[in-house]
Amino acid sequence: AGADRFLGAAEAQHYSDAVSRAQSLLEAHVAPANELPFTLNHGHLRPEHAVLTATGRCLLINWTRAVAGPAGLSLHALLGAQVPRSVLCRGAQGPDIDGAAAGPLLSHYIQTLARGGYAEEETLHRCLPASMTVGMLLDVLFLAGCVMDDPDESKVVSQHLRMQLDQVLELGDAL
Repeated sequence: AGADRFLGAAEAQHYSDAVSRAQSLLEAHVAPANELPFTLNHGHLRPEHAVLTATGRCLLINWTRAVAGPAGLSLHALLGAQVPRSVLCRGAQGPDIDGAAAGPLLSHYIQTLARGGYAEEETLHRCLPASMTVGMLLDVLFLAGCVMDDPDESKVVSQHLRMQLDQVLELGDAL
């Protein structure tokens, strides 16, 4: 709903049909996210929303899309291409995320959460791919619900919406 404002009715229907075909696979894939405790997520974690202070602390800014849910909802936007589809698929297929496939940022994130007592490393390895996928889906819903009067802003939203939907469909194909 709402995507037709940015994509046009025919293209929005095409995406809706494609996502509907992958729905049962995606639902099964995201189920492990429910095993993680709820916490506060930034909602739009990107490098430009982080500030490094003179003392070396990293502060997150622009919390307008904050949401409560399992850890990892914002990771797909931060890690982007550094997290291959194979990592997102692994959680549903059983094998753990290994450091080489996940990359150092995701591995560090997992270790930090485990050390802080959020969840066991094994649980994080298994469940974070599901949580990252939920974050991708939340982005699609957020973008489709945007209200833009400015044509240039609408064009940017259209591009991001297509990109996110294509990533969801690629994941559905990989599953």
